[in-house]
Amino acid sequence: MRSLQLFVPALSAAILLSACSTGNATNPLSTTPNVQTHLARGAVISNVPKQFLYVANYGSDNVSAYSINTTSGALSAVTGSPFTAGTQPAGIAIAPANNFIYTANEDSNNISGYSINVSSGALTALSGSPFGAGGEPFGIAINKTGKFLYVANYYGGNISAYTINPSTGNLTQISGSPFGSEQLPDGIAVTPNGRYLYVSNGGNSGGSVSGYKINPSSGALAQVAGSPFTAGGYNDALTIDSRSKFVYTTDLVGGVDSFSIGAGGTLTAIPGSPFGAGTDPWAVSVSKNDIFAFAANYGSDNVSAYTVTAANGVLTAVPGSPFGAGTSPRGVVEDNRGKFAYVANYGSNNVSAYKINPSSGALTAVTGSPFGAGTNAFALATCRVATLTTCKPPKL
Repeated sequence: MRSLQLFVPALSAAILLSACSTGNATNPLSTTPNVQTHLARGAVISNVPKQFLYVANYGSDNVSAYSINTTSGALSAVTGSPFTAGTQPAGIAIAPANNFIYTANEDSNNISGYSINVSSGALTALSGSPFGAGGEPFGIAINKTGKFLYVANYYGGNISAYTINPSTGNLTQISGSPFGSEQLPDGIAVTPNGRYLYVSNGGNSGGSVSGYKINPSSGALAQVAGSPFTAGGYNDALTIDSRSKFVYTTDLVGGVDSFSIGAGGTLTAIPGSPFGAGTDPWAVSVSKNDIFAFAANYGSDNVSAYTVTAANGVLTAVPGSPFGAGTSPRGVVEDNRGKFAYVANYGSNNVSAYKINPSSGALTAVTGSPFGAGTNAFALATCRVATLTTCKPPKL
């Protein structure tokens, strides 16, 4: 079990046939109606929920599932939610093909896998789940094609790599896995172009980011020249813009460390980095359109919002930032269209929902926010039903 001394201060469904109330930390969430949908070949089905949100609950060992109201951003619990996970799920990721979702379970040292019902958003455990991982798996990432999955093993100090069976979703370790990293690997992300993988290392003596080239055939990893790259103190979450140009990682000392991706995957600090945030920023995300970035500040119970300069990746605080959140916000994600932002509040066991001002990036609370979650809401993932058969995550 990872020491928590640093982070413990101790979709209504799209197009409903009838109105469905939402809830908050006091009032329980409503559930989506049990819509009986027949996926006839070529049919256009108006009552399929357009977007789903999933939250890994670290303290209750499960996953909360919601449909997102694509007009208001409000959340409605999916029927059957929450769904059982391993012990202390700390990371969550959705494969861009075949409707699979996975959690990295830190204390049980494994990965839970599920299939997503694109009509209801409900999860069903895969036949081979859970799958073994290294010591304290934490961050989890999947490449653009949905072929490879990677997990940062926090205590193990390495990266487990797997192929994803396109039919069953079951995981098979790649030859050579696990691959070496630095001390306390934590956040992990694959560039949307599929070429590189980056890992934030939260070593107690100082932070760094490791960079790897991904073998497109096997998924095997090889460190890029110059890796690891020096970052701030105790780097945690990590994200990459949709153009595969910039890497951002939270820095408990300075804010958000920012890098540009150069030839061969090498990283160079962006001028002005790190960019200031609130107290103990534990999560960072860049919107799908690459215009805004958001950092969840665990220690100050708020969210820092930034505009992203397209040319150089520089972050500039949005007027009015930071914006209030729940207690000890631990994760942040945007919906697939960049209209709404969602924050997992570890201490208050709920999800804060915001509408993103498309011009300024300012955040306004969604009516009904916050929405109830499990114990110690930790990490989030979203997907959009882009076709009748596939729920795709952002940045694809």
